[in-house]
Amino acid sequence: MDINVSNKLQVLVKGFLILFLLACPAAATVTIEAMTADGVRLYSGDSINTNTLLGIQFTSDSNLAADDSALTLRIDSADHAVTPSQRTPGTITGSYNASSLADGDHILRITVKELSGNTTTWEATHISVNSADRVDVLAQPLNFPNPCGPADTKTYIGYNLSKDANITLSIHDMMGNLISRQSFSAGTNGGRATYNEVEWNLKTDGGSAVGNGIYVYLIIGDGRILSKGRIAIVK
Repeated sequence: MDINVSNKLQVLVKGFLILFLLACPAAATVTIEAMTADGVRLYSGDSINTNTLLGIQFTSDSNLAADDSALTLRIDSADHAVTPSQRTPGTITGSYNASSLADGDHILRITVKELSGNTTTWEATHISVNSADRVDVLAQPLNFPNPCGPADTKTYIGYNLSKDANITLSIHDMMGNLISRQSFSAGTNGGRATYNEVEWNLKTDGGSAVGNGIYVYLIIGDGRILSKGRIAIVK
């Protein structure tokens, strides 16, 4: 049976389309594994100091570019060299020392390039950089739950430090009496640059549960009060 010209064209077009789809692999996927500040995952709005080491890792299901151009760090409008510390097929880990960054807010933009020329970009905004010679609490600390109700056995206090420092957290009643004191070593949770989250068990240092009322917490570093806040207890 004869096939008319129109049918022949349809068969040819369909056949070509099938061959084209088989010959063209799916687009490669680049995954941003992490960007870290001294080993802690970095998010928009975080704070770092000029001693911070930024870590960057990407993976891809195809080969990344063989030269150092595979990994580019743009800070605001300027490109900065990233030192690859580990390279395996499809994976690059790099680092960048923040010592050259000026104090203030910055935009960090990472671009990874594959051999095919495809690129993927990751961005963090409002990264606050502070010089390493003075510790400060950046922005107002957060406390939750607040107020604390009958079912609560602890409350959490979160704050950002501009640098690693030995920190003391003290809790006082409204008369100024010391209720509880905790100390955190520089570089550990409670005393590290970027975000810290510590807890208070709603008890005195002697182990007694505190009563209803308003309590003041002080975050102290370098011999001075860096920040403070209030905790309400209603049971």
